[in-house]
Amino acid sequence: MHPTPPIPSAELTEQATLAARWVATWRTAGPELERIRRAEIRAADAFLSIQGLCMPMDFSQEPFKPVQTSGLIEQQLWFSRARIPA
Repeated sequence: MHPTPPIPSAELTEQATLAARWVATWRTAGPELERIRRAEIRAADAFLSIQGLCMPMDFSQEPFKPVQTSGLIEQQLWFSRARIPA
């Protein structure tokens, strides 16, 4: 590998100036973007968002009807079946 030639001082100064402007811009824009994000979240319709993610479903019909348990009992059942006898 060839060594990288040194960067001229003027170019370093320009890069530092650009980086400082970039940081200052994001310090200004960050809080405003966060305000916009929070406003969009508050205004969002949760039902429509879930429907868009899950496709339209009829949750009153099997097999999509929500179960009344957390699934831990079923998980333990699967673990017990997979256990290797000692």
